[in-house]
Amino acid sequence: MQARSHKFSDGRPAAAKDRWLVRGLVAAALLLALALGWERVRQPPWTGDVPFVPTRPLVVDAMLDLAGAGPGDRVLDLGSGDGRIVIRAAERFGARGRGLEIDPRLVSESRRRAAAAGVGHLVEFVEGDLFEADLDGASIVTLYLLPTVNLALRPKLLAELEPGTRVVSQTFDMAEWQPDERRRVAVDPPADLYLWIIPAAAGGLWRLESEEPDGLTGMGGAVSLRLEQSFQRLDGELVLASGAWVPVTGTVTGRDVLIETARGPRGDGVNLRFEAHLAGERLQGRAAWQDGSRPLPWTARRVEACCWSR
Repeated sequence: MQARSHKFSDGRPAAAKDRWLVRGLVAAALLLALALGWERVRQPPWTGDVPFVPTRPLVVDAMLDLAGAGPGDRVLDLGSGDGRIVIRAAERFGARGRGLEIDPRLVSESRRRAAAAGVGHLVEFVEGDLFEADLDGASIVTLYLLPTVNLALRPKLLAELEPGTRVVSQTFDMAEWQPDERRRVAVDPPADLYLWIIPAAAGGLWRLESEEPDGLTGMGGAVSLRLEQSFQRLDGELVLASGAWVPVTGTVTGRDVLIETARGPRGDGVNLRFEAHLAGERLQGRAAWQDGSRPLPWTARRVEACCWSR
């Protein structure tokens, strides 16, 4: 977790002393909660301080495993503490990494530990604020912060990280942004981990095209999709050339889009499933009926962008 450093004059004003007292109480409460194995910790409103609580080695490995870390990844740890997550990714996978930490003493300690581990050429540690972090180039982001900080960071992660970037948080989730995967590590006390894959923006009006003259298996040629997006979830409707429409639901995983009709567009109860990859303003993939009909290649062009809530 990230800790904020403070410097006082020799006299230490009363306000400063009170601030350190509050910080100490918050840290003590968090440590007690973790020791008791609580899944959620109710925190006071965030004041800019996150106490440094080291991540246990088995949990570090589990976080990297959940993220699917490999040698081609660039790991960014926000609130990197003593640098153990970034250093472990470099040791285990040869991955490059960067740790952002606001406490200069922990930054120095991280650099010392990286040099001792022989991975100083693969990692860097910088002093800075979470909300001013440069996220460019990160393929994995790791967090061990507080619930209020996760929520405050959420818009930045969604806006600045490339689709497909994996975000892993220890202990705390992101409220209504449901994780793509959740895992519990069997340590004492257990540790809950959450994985999110940054979704591309797929909301809007899409004009669908099939490469077969008959269109999508006899549905009357060109159709369109109207999609509303909330994080990785899609809801909307498949609009037929006749003007009829069929409800659809779907998910966005990185740039991969999956959409299924809620009932059969042909009126026979057989559902249609679209799988596609999103590149810019185009979707390209295959459509197939659940009854085993031959899959059809299809493309779609976005003619109106909208409806992307975060």
